[in-house]
Amino acid sequence: MNKDESRQRRARQTRIRIAEALANRLTVIRSNSHISAQVYSPCG
Repeated sequence: MNKDESRQRRARQTRIRIAEALANRLTVIRSNSHISAQVYSPCG
């Protein structure tokens, strides 16, 4: 398994764990002039 395959496998496992956690997620978007945040609930 090379470095890219390892990274992709690790990323996939992390996404699976986040999806199974049923926790709210916070996403922050920054630009030069604004900052915004979104909260995602596990049910959509």
